[in-house]
Amino acid sequence: NNFCAKILQGAKEYILLSTIILLTLLTAWLINPINPLFIPVFIAPMLISILLDLRLGVVTNLLLALAISLITKGDAGFFYTAIIGGTGAAFIVKGASQRSKLSASGLAIAVINAIVITAVGLINKSGIATIANNAAIAGINGVLSVILTIGTLPVFESMFNIITPLKLLELANPNQPLMKKLLMEAPGTYHHSLMVGNLAEAATEEINGNALLARVGAYYHDVGKLKRPYFFKEN
Repeated sequence: NNFCAKILQGAKEYILLSTIILLTLLTAWLINPINPLFIPVFIAPMLISILLDLRLGVVTNLLLALAISLITKGDAGFFYTAIIGGTGAAFIVKGASQRSKLSASGLAIAVINAIVITAVGLINKSGIATIANNAAIAGINGVLSVILTIGTLPVFESMFNIITPLKLLELANPNQPLMKKLLMEAPGTYHHSLMVGNLAEAATEEINGNALLARVGAYYHDVGKLKRPYFFKEN
């Protein structure tokens, strides 16, 4: 409420946050008997960072790491991997504006997890085989977490009507039905909207605003002219 007032504006955001946290805890409870390192705790900070806010994602990751460590009975490997890997995951995916870049971030998260597990294993003086096995599991967990994040992201976007950079890029696609209709029926307005989008993006970047949102908003700002395109000379 104090630090994310602009993000947590209503019940929708609180329900989204609670849903992600509860699903993560439930998954941890189910997977823990197999191996704590298989728990996909990284999904929560990534989803929250993309859908809501980076700081909120980092804080939630810390709370989940503490909560799940009770389920894992203080497993050191999981705890440090969850805190370091989860925080890194939140920062890495925040800058990803395309699903391809989001996929590539899985490799970075896998490397971070493997390094953390290796360090914990060396501190505990574990055997080389044990360290290698745990590092492989943690790395695979990182990659699978990104895959699951990409798969569940559209579900949360549609269920909670959240506009993410990935969604905005889809709306900016010229093959969007509404954009294609604007191009065919009001080509003058279409090209005018593209120019306005470029201007809006450049101006918004100067004031550190959401440049992508400004550009996509400009693309659609004149779609109302489609109703009676012959009313407007530039069409």
